[in-house]
Amino acid sequence: MAKIFFVVLLFLTINSPAQKVQQEPLAFCIRQLDITEQNNAVQLQWTADGNTNIDHFEIERKDDSNAFKTIAIVFGSDDAGAASYSYKDKITVRDLQSSYRIKTITKQQTVFYSEVKIISLSSVQQTPVKIFADPSGASLTIKLPEMKGYMIGRIYNSTGQMICSSRFDAANPIVKIDIRDSGVYFAELFHPQTGKRYYGRFSRQ
Repeated sequence: MAKIFFVVLLFLTINSPAQKVQQEPLAFCIRQLDITEQNNAVQLQWTADGNTNIDHFEIERKDDSNAFKTIAIVFGSDDAGAASYSYKDKITVRDLQSSYRIKTITKQQTVFYSEVKIISLSSVQQTPVKIFADPSGASLTIKLPEMKGYMIGRIYNSTGQMICSSRFDAANPIVKIDIRDSGVYFAELFHPQTGKRYYGRFSRQ
């Protein structure tokens, strides 16, 4: 009787649905992840198989604290088989190198990560500038090469979100801002007359 009970228990364990799900091969994968720098942005492109099982992708970038943070969400396609995806991350001068990875979340809420891709940002290395922030957070003084015309300035927070933009005299590079939160910020400065871009960072205490 004990032998019969053991055989039945062994049969139920092997054929348990929970065990079967764990033993099944992965129904999808990120086949290829390419990262390139294009037109002042980082272009991420990837191909994934088994799209009907994918809920969404989270684009993660390593921040100043050396931790990966989600910067965007891309939803999966309903098409069967393989599908191509892309996302463009605007360069806002973080480091000379940026690290990215793709986090895949299935419809069963299982999480998988792609390999980490590192890209050297050539445009960031060209024209860095010094930025001096007013302690009140009301203005920025920027040390620029001597030039005429006007500049367009955009300020981003550490996650890459643009928080303000303004136009100012290139000969008097003082940018009016209203930043109340402490943290690290990045500036992108564009001179339309020459097409040159300048970058810098500053902190708000």
